[in-house]
Amino acid sequence: MPSNPIDAVITWVNGNDPDHQKKRALWQPRSGADAPNAIIPTRFADDGEIYYCLISILHYAPFIQNIFIVTDNQHPKHLNAIAAAAPNTQIRVIDHQEIFRGYENYLPSFNSTTIETLLYRINDLSEHFIYFNDDFFLNAPVTVNDFFRAGQPVIYGKQQSTIPTLVKHKLKRTTQRLLHQPSQVSYLYKQAKSAQLIGSPIFIRVGHTPRALRKSTFEQFFSQHPMLLEQQLVHRFRHPEQFHAIALAHLLDRLYNRAILLPDPPQFYLKPSSDLQRQLQLLDCEDIKFGCIQSLDLFTATDRQLIKSHLFRKFAASLPQALESILRSTHGNS
Repeated sequence: MPSNPIDAVITWVNGNDPDHQKKRALWQPRSGADAPNAIIPTRFADDGEIYYCLISILHYAPFIQNIFIVTDNQHPKHLNAIAAAAPNTQIRVIDHQEIFRGYENYLPSFNSTTIETLLYRINDLSEHFIYFNDDFFLNAPVTVNDFFRAGQPVIYGKQQSTIPTLVKHKLKRTTQRLLHQPSQVSYLYKQAKSAQLIGSPIFIRVGHTPRALRKSTFEQFFSQHPMLLEQQLVHRFRHPEQFHAIALAHLLDRLYNRAILLPDPPQFYLKPSSDLQRQLQLLDCEDIKFGCIQSLDLFTATDRQLIKSHLFRKFAASLPQALESILRSTHGNS
């Protein structure tokens, strides 16, 4: 076990839940959410990906002490089966009420950018933690050094110039307005926006890999800039002018020599436009430690079944028996 505890944090939503769908439909018109990719159903869809995320952490990262699942008054249906099979790891569901304490007037929130900003406020969260989207998973055994070295986060990515990125995306948004097209929320723009906040000429462009983070980086920055925090919380759905808090934390740690920057590692990254057969072959490659399956709900039913069958075979030895049918099915129920 590492000398300093390391936790994992996963954000999750079951957008198939009728109550959640009703809540979203109620708040979307009030929020003025006009960016199409901020409100498309795939942002909230759930097809059982979180179970592979959890199982992969338990199987490949036994040094993780606590796993926190951040969600909105929901509970993964099969979580108890996984928890029972992992007595050495504490798994706890964190409601949005906990991280929004003191800011409850901004609830409900359907905005992952906002929610990620507040992850550091989880009660009892360790100083060192690793953030996973629920569609991330570990593809091979990992060690503490893959995420932290001498207490410093390992950041996988590359430096990129801030101003050209901002200008490019502002020109794109201007064109969209002139053509009466709705604005798009750009992940890259939000990363560059984070650098602009602190006057940095560069930002760290990161991809779809787990993020190693320091809780104190968030605490120190937002204690000094409380208005920036509150401005970030106003938007219940993703907004083009929000910054990316995790990219900001990475940049702050790098600028103050508190982090190690490494090139992007090889990765299993699957999306509907991918060459499915070629990518699935990479699941068995132990040189590839990180995986992400984006928008599983947008694959055909046949392809979803194929993907899940491959994942099932990969993690078969680690699966609680109660999960077998759910993970092999085409449509997961969370």
